[in-house]
Amino acid sequence: MAARMIPVAALLAALIFHPAARAHVPIVMNETEAQAPSLPPILSLRERAEIENRILAERLDSIIPAIMREQGIDMWLLVAREYFEEPVVASMLDAENMHARRRTILIFHDPGDGKPVERLTVSRYGLGGLFAPAWDPGKQPDQWQSVADIITARDPAKIAINTSDLYQFADGMTLSQYGKFVAALPVPLRQRIVSGETLAIRWLETRTPSEMELYPGIVRTAHALVPRQHQWHRFDVVS
Repeated sequence: MAARMIPVAALLAALIFHPAARAHVPIVMNETEAQAPSLPPILSLRERAEIENRILAERLDSIIPAIMREQGIDMWLLVAREYFEEPVVASMLDAENMHARRRTILIFHDPGDGKPVERLTVSRYGLGGLFAPAWDPGKQPDQWQSVADIITARDPAKIAINTSDLYQFADGMTLSQYGKFVAALPVPLRQRIVSGETLAIRWLETRTPSEMELYPGIVRTAHALVPRQHQWHRFDVVS
């Protein structure tokens, strides 16, 4: 959960706040509740996953095209390795695929002319129906060569990767992965590589209307849990 907390903070309510309690009215606590607010009902793990996946799909459908076109980027490449999560990739994985598998490579491609942005994963399997599989190891055993082939076929003007000297959350491309990526890429395309730091930050900072509806639940839950945390702390000290 910690690896996903920053990019999906708005989903915290979805993980613990029951939909029946999320009426489309302001959540107001009276004086008594402000002193000891009640904890909202807790969702099951399956219910949490369903809400998290729905919100993620909405984010991918709406935010990605907007920020790529805003920044004039027609391809965005993200790479994460197992046990070493890339912060942005971690925020794009569905509830059933919580972590990178070996090497997870995601590619967004905007073909232009108002067409939908392609969402690809360079693996033999897709990711939760959100990213289409784009690698057949039987035909091309080299994963990086497969990446190069995908990029060459689409001939993007700019290839954004997550490198940044300023924002740590936008600096997910490691040196080893960058070296293998560049080595596989045709020389003319190497000149088109640019930093995707603004894309990364815009993705992480942007909240959809559905997420904003969840924020009152986050506040209410926090008000209910903070006093309990103090009680537990006092008990630990006394014991």
